[in-house]
Amino acid sequence: MCDETPQHDFQRLPSQFRRMPSNSTLAAQHQQAMAMFDPNVRTSREAPPKPDPSGVEYPRAASWAAGSCANVLNDEKGRQLFRCFLFQSLAEENLSFIEAVDKLKKMKSSDEKKFAKHILDTYASSINLSSNAMKRMKDTIESDSPDLEEFAPAVKEVKRLLENDQFPRFRRSDIYLEFLEELLPRSYAEKWATSFEALLGNHVGRHHFRLFLREIHAEENLRFWEAVVEFRSSKNKSSAMVNLGNVILKTYLQEGTLNEVFLPFGVRQLIERRINDREVDITLFDEAIKHVEQVLRNDPYVLAVYLASATVATGCAVVGCTIGQRTMERTRVLSRQPPTEQNEASAMRTRRGSVQKRIEKSHRRGAASVKSRKSAKASKMSVKSRKTGKSSSLKVKTKNRSKEDEASGKVQK
Repeated sequence: MCDETPQHDFQRLPSQFRRMPSNSTLAAQHQQAMAMFDPNVRTSREAPPKPDPSGVEYPRAASWAAGSCANVLNDEKGRQLFRCFLFQSLAEENLSFIEAVDKLKKMKSSDEKKFAKHILDTYASSINLSSNAMKRMKDTIESDSPDLEEFAPAVKEVKRLLENDQFPRFRRSDIYLEFLEELLPRSYAEKWATSFEALLGNHVGRHHFRLFLREIHAEENLRFWEAVVEFRSSKNKSSAMVNLGNVILKTYLQEGTLNEVFLPFGVRQLIERRINDREVDITLFDEAIKHVEQVLRNDPYVLAVYLASATVATGCAVVGCTIGQRTMERTRVLSRQPPTEQNEASAMRTRRGSVQKRIEKSHRRGAASVKSRKSAKASKMSVKSRKTGKSSSLKVKTKNRSKEDEASGKVQK
C-alpha cells in the first residue's frame, strides 16, 4: 500500500501509519525530484500553486519582505509563495533540500539512514555546497549510526544562499508584488497622492514609482535610496557594511558611472574620505539621502499619481490603462474627476516633458559643476606653474647679475 502512495499524499497520512517509503517509492521520488534539474523535463512540469490570499492581511504579507528570509519561511503561505518564485528562478531545489532535512530530523532512527542516502542522491549534484559540508554529509551517511547534526553545515550554507541571493530578488519580484496588490487596502494607496514618505515606504507604491522613474530616466535615484536602506540594515561598523558602502560608492557616486547620482561636491567628497579612512557607520549616506529625497520630492513626485503602466489590482487609489496601452498612460487618483481623454493625454505629455526638462537641467548643472571643478583645478595648476617659472627665471637673473658685479669688481681692482 505504501508503494502506491504518492509523495504529496504521504505527508497527509496519520502518524501511526506513516513510515519510511520502500525502495521502489524512493526511486520514484528520486526520479521526480531529479526532473526539476532537467531543462527538457522542467518546461513540462506543473508550477506549484500560488497561496490563497484569503485570510491574509496586507501587514502580514508585507512583513515577509522585512528583515531576513526566515520571516517568509516561517509563514506557511509566505513559504508557498517563495516556492513559486524559486520555481520560476530555477532554484527550487534549495528549499526542497532544507525541507527534506527537516523531515529527516522527525523520522525514527530505523528510517534515518535510508532517507539520508535518498537526500544525498537527490541533491548532491544540484545544490551549491562547500567540499567540507558535502564530505560531512557523505561520511555520516556511510557510518553505522548517522549523526543528523552533520547536515547542519550544509543547511546553513543553503540558507545563506537563499538569504543573500534569492530573497532580495523575491522582494522585488512580480509574483510577490502582484500578491501584495491583491491585498492592498484602499487607504494605503490613497496616501500616495499626499505623502511622499507613504509612497516610498510601501512596496507596491515604490514599485510603480520606480516604473515611472524608469520612463523619465531617473531610476538611479530610487535605486540608490534602496541600496542605502539595505546598507543601514547591515550590522553597524562591520566589514560587510564597509564592503557594501564601497559597492554603493562605485555603483552610484563615482564620476562617469552608468548609474551616477549627482550630489553636491562636498557631500560626495565627505563620503569618499570616510570610506577611505574606514570611518563607516550607519550615518555614512545621511546627507546624500536627504539630497536625493529632495530631488525626488521636488521633481518626479509631482507626477507620482501618474504611475506609468500601472493599475493597482484593488482599484483603490490609482486607475489607468492596461500595461499594453502605453500610448495613453492615463492614471488618476479616484478622488479627482478625470478630464476628457484628449486633455488628459495632453496634460500627461506636458507634465512629463516639464519633469524631464527639470531633471535634465539638474543633470547638466551637476555635469557643469564637475567640469568647472576640473577647469578650476587645471587653472590653479597653470597659475602655479607660471609662478614657479617666474621664480626660476628671477633666480637665474639674480645669479647672473651677481656674477657680473663680481667680475666688474675684479676689473676695477
